[in-house]
Amino acid sequence: MKSGADKKKISQEELRRLFAESKRLYADEETIFGSDMSDLNSELFYQFLEKDNPIVYEGVKSGHMEFSKILENLELLKEGHLTLAGNLIFGMNPQKFTPSFYIDCVYFDGNDVSVNRFMDKKTIKGSFQKLYEDGLAFIVRNLRRRQEGDAFNTAGELEVDERVLTELIVNALVHRDYYISSSIKIFIFHNRIEIINPGKLINSLTVDKIKSGISIHRNPILNSICKNVLPYSGYGSGIKRILSIDPSVQFTNDTDKEEFRGVIYRGD
Repeated sequence: MKSGADKKKISQEELRRLFAESKRLYADEETIFGSDMSDLNSELFYQFLEKDNPIVYEGVKSGHMEFSKILENLELLKEGHLTLAGNLIFGMNPQKFTPSFYIDCVYFDGNDVSVNRFMDKKTIKGSFQKLYEDGLAFIVRNLRRRQEGDAFNTAGELEVDERVLTELIVNALVHRDYYISSSIKIFIFHNRIEIINPGKLINSLTVDKIKSGISIHRNPILNSICKNVLPYSGYGSGIKRILSIDPSVQFTNDTDKEEFRGVIYRGD
């Protein structure tokens, strides 16, 4: 049973989201008060900038362009504070300001969350790049590999296509609802893998619509910046690509639990 404080917290989150939708505001552009430029991993940002815009990168490095101004232009900094997007992608310690935004990984010894034994468990924190890399690594290390033919000296083929895992983890990071204070879940069972995003599909989107490639960006700054941070195109093609690789992957938009779930079935 939820306490009065929990109910109040949920109510405030819902009000913030409704207000944002009515004013066409986005969670990823919100200011993280208490943060400043010292909370930014400048090395990580320079790596992005060199890839995203080499001319601007050279201008900043040479001192001809102001570092803070570039951050403001990209909506990663507002009035000296990091935005949520700036903190999540380039923060030195993002969970310092947003403690609920991490990845919970559990490998259950069975096919239901009610089992009382775990095969593996990990809480992943850090910037987007670390969340993606460590989240993928958690799944890969717990999956089986099949040997093809007589190639016994090779690592073998992973039982689940790694491209599908990549798309689902990136989708969760970029498109989850950041007005909900909850973690992304990576659950491995004996018969399947579930990747669960906080937040139902935005506006009029349905599972059928996203399968056909229709997309509405809930977090436009994340959508823009992550094209040069994660293996992400940003064109609404991720779900279609997943299904072209593995048509058995299932998607559920749970409006009651406020979750979007991707389920990958494991082979025998």
